[in-house]
Amino acid sequence: MKKRIFILAVLAIVGMTVALLPAGCSRSVSERPAAKSAKFHCPMHPTVVSDKPGDCPICGMKLVPMEAFEVTAAGDASTVPGLAAVSLTPDARKRMGLTLGTVEKRAMARLIRTSARIVADETRLFRVTTKVEGWVDKLLVSVDGQAVRKGDPLLTIYSPQLVSAQQEYLSALQAASDLATSAGGDARDGARTLMDSARQRLQLWDVSDEQIARLEKTRQVEKTLTLQAPASGFVTEKNVLAGQKIMPGDSLMVVADLSVVWGDADIYESDLPYVQMGMPMDLTFS
Repeated sequence: MKKRIFILAVLAIVGMTVALLPAGCSRSVSERPAAKSAKFHCPMHPTVVSDKPGDCPICGMKLVPMEAFEVTAAGDASTVPGLAAVSLTPDARKRMGLTLGTVEKRAMARLIRTSARIVADETRLFRVTTKVEGWVDKLLVSVDGQAVRKGDPLLTIYSPQLVSAQQEYLSALQAASDLATSAGGDARDGARTLMDSARQRLQLWDVSDEQIARLEKTRQVEKTLTLQAPASGFVTEKNVLAGQKIMPGDSLMVVADLSVVWGDADIYESDLPYVQMGMPMDLTFS
């Protein structure tokens, strides 16, 4: 009798509760709650997320459960087996600097940033040398970086070979002059041939036409030979001092024409396939 009274009391309470609920609430009780999807991640690598237990593919640790992830009606669950969808809040995207964009087809460009050095154009470098043995008599350019113009004197050298060659040319010149009217054709032609050979010898030793003309006018041997600037520019190298002995082929000075310069850039090997002749480039100076 007591049990029957207790059951009837419980049924009465449940009936009153359902009757007092609003219409909307009564419908929501009957609806199926949103499904919950369990997610697992690696404690050492939080980016490794899975929808089932397992091992981390990076470190091999056991995946631990994450907080229950709400699966909405839109279907956020991953369709790839073994992977789970990841949801990021707007605040999380802002902290990560993550931006979203629309997938579209367009031309791709690769920007390569590197350092460069401004150097002289190798095709505008002029090396000052001599073809005879001798000594530096006077050094007219004393410092690196000095500006010069084409034809400016750079240094004078004393060479016994040049002195002897000048003397031979003056002798041949005098003989040709003496035999021009008094001797026959063969002697006159021979003297002129000897004079031309002596003149050509001076020219091959880089004696200028002006110096040869001055030698013909004064009829006096010049002790020293003046080396002139082969082009306008700046002396970037000076390898001699006054009184120094020089040998044929020695690099005495280097004159650089800096009206055009090169940007010598360092390109990494991984970027070489993307660099081609004719590509545009920008140089930025401090």
